[in-house]
Amino acid sequence: MRRLLCQALCLSILLCSVPELSANSQQTGSGFTVSRKAIWSPTDEMIQNLEEKCKATGLNGFAGCFISFMQSSGASPEAIQFAKLLNGEGYLRDFRKRLGVDVAYVTYPFRANENDAVLFVNGSPQIVDVDGQSVIQSINIKSDPVYAQLASKSSKLEIFPGDRSATDQPALERNTQGGQRFIVRYNVVNGCHACEIMAYALVAFDFTKEGKFIGTEFMGLSDQSTASVRPRMRFTNPRAIIDTRVGQQFSLVLFSNHSVGNHWELATPIDQTIVKLVDTAFEPPDPDQSNPRGKEVWTFIATQKGSTTISVKQVFRNAQRSAQATPKNFKIVIN
Repeated sequence: MRRLLCQALCLSILLCSVPELSANSQQTGSGFTVSRKAIWSPTDEMIQNLEEKCKATGLNGFAGCFISFMQSSGASPEAIQFAKLLNGEGYLRDFRKRLGVDVAYVTYPFRANENDAVLFVNGSPQIVDVDGQSVIQSINIKSDPVYAQLASKSSKLEIFPGDRSATDQPALERNTQGGQRFIVRYNVVNGCHACEIMAYALVAFDFTKEGKFIGTEFMGLSDQSTASVRPRMRFTNPRAIIDTRVGQQFSLVLFSNHSVGNHWELATPIDQTIVKLVDTAFEPPDPDQSNPRGKEVWTFIATQKGSTTISVKQVFRNAQRSAQATPKNFKIVIN
């Protein structure tokens, strides 16, 4: 969605004082389970009308005006309830069911910078914002060996949210407690929000099997400048050994039909001393082909010499079929 300028920028200054839903925030007592029923899909014209109608209400009245506009525009009761959880500042644009804690993709149409956001929902607490201030401040990039290399190029390294527009992010794996671990990527930039991206910071969000938020873990930096000059290898055959070197990125290409709810997950946790997960992306099928399968592209970076195995399994909408799925095991050798 395009950002509104001028008037919207002024409105965003007012909204910046609204308390954010950080990773420590709890929405209690609502008894509300977020689902796809809470999605609202306004047009650009509707957002413009919303701004014109509500801008004069000021900070105190804006949330109520936002909710009232959604009601008059035919938003579902679930969409309205979700917007109330966001203090009438944003809405749910997409949703991903993850068999435990789920992922909500949110749009804040009047923010000056990050209009898109990712929230973990339906756990405890009910909402965890990946870009909450407490999370950003806790990322200690100086603890990673790559930091020294980056600092020699820039003395003003700062962390900002990554691109939150894609709905195939963040990556998901199982943690050592048997719960969920979401891998979220942040931008490490050269001094300002719009400046050059120097690297990516990877942070894991861990939840128990019961959906209780455990906390975050900084997983390290991926040197963007180094990765850009090294070709990324793509592998589809688990019988072929992946022979790579320290600092090089490589991708596993996994065929999957997302249109029927199928997707891939890590069958076992990866050895993070050897490799780190950098990114996952979905490449949709060619519209000119009859095959409905697209490609999940899982990108890793080799961080230390040695060998390991990356084991992935396909998850089907039919849970019984998922239980019978045979994992794919990719052997990695790093020189």
